[in-house]
Amino acid sequence: MDNIALTTLYDGSERILRVSKTDITASNVDAIIKAIPQNGSLKSLELSETKGSPAEYDKLLEQLSKNAYKLQSLKKIEMNTCDVGGNNSIEAIVSFLKKLPALESVDFSNNCLDDNNIKPLQDFVASNKNIKKLNIEESSLTDDGVRPFLPLLSNPFHGLVELKVADGMGFVSSEMEARVGKATIEKRKKISSLNRINNNKRGNIDIISQRNKKNGR
Repeated sequence: MDNIALTTLYDGSERILRVSKTDITASNVDAIIKAIPQNGSLKSLELSETKGSPAEYDKLLEQLSKNAYKLQSLKKIEMNTCDVGGNNSIEAIVSFLKKLPALESVDFSNNCLDDNNIKPLQDFVASNKNIKKLNIEESSLTDDGVRPFLPLLSNPFHGLVELKVADGMGFVSSEMEARVGKATIEKRKKISSLNRINNNKRGNIDIISQRNKKNGR
């Protein structure tokens, strides 16, 4: 078997599988799949800085998709610095992400995302209201590639509350970064307000219920 470093960690009650900085080969794909807990307890899968040919990544994604039934509780996936959008097809990756109903956080930072290949990810996030955090920093995206995510931040009924887009190269303008930052702050305020309203409603229902019990209703 090729050299592979698999680390299973526990962060409180959350189980994490870390495969970072590993060569993706046929034998290592098998080892990764075997390391996924059978009981569906895995919460985070870290594949950052992994290296491999497009064919090897395709096999990894194919096997992950076949074993998605063991990943139904997965909340977070990290794939920064994995040539996503370059040699590794973003369509294939998004197809796998669609099989993860509990997914909340996606890190695709420092990859080959650009305005021409970002649409599958835009569509996925737009249709998945569970996504709370998206990191697409250090890519080749411009304002045009970032702009479709802004309505999701403005929508109080979509889960997205954190969008990281800084690239350090000036592809994304400072104005767009400011708009994203402002939309993030406003979104959190809206969610906080909705939570207060819902808590007040629940409190009122409890009071009415207690009164009814006292009155024998």
